Amino acid sequence: MISEVIDRLLADASGDVERVLALLDKGWQFNATQWTLVQELLDTTADQDADAALQVWRAVRHFIARQQDYPNAKWKLSSTALQSLEAIRDRVEPANPVLKFQWLFGQQPALGLAYPDHDYDERQTVLQSKRFSAIQEILIDCVFTLYRVD
Repeated sequence: MISEVIDRLLADASGDVERVLALLDKGWQFNATQWTLVQELLDTTADQDADAALQVWRAVRHFIARQQDYPNAKWKLSSTALQSLEAIRDRVEPANPVLKFQWLFGQQPALGLAYPDHDYDERQTVLQSKRFSAIQEILIDCVFTLYRVD
């Protein structure tokens, strides 16, 4: 019964970026065939245009990071499923460093790192380091763009 409902949702989501991304968070409930279809939908949706690719990248990056943040959770996907998602994420990663690192400056971003006993100080240290590196990359890109000779 639930499997049939999921099949219908997947069929209805085709071509609609928001529907496809809404299904991503329910991935732990999918069987192997359904999960393969979700990955195909993400791949196809990302190819629609630059905005769709950015939406897919943001959602998939966040989803993978949350999976990695909680490695012992019941809802964690298999490493094979995560590797397939990582391939999609890497393929559609934005070249623009501002878009690429924007997520780091939100409130409590998912870093994709498991912390024993929820070590807040360690997490903050890693977050600050990642933010510093991101700012460096953004500034370097700005300088190269400013002085680019076409």
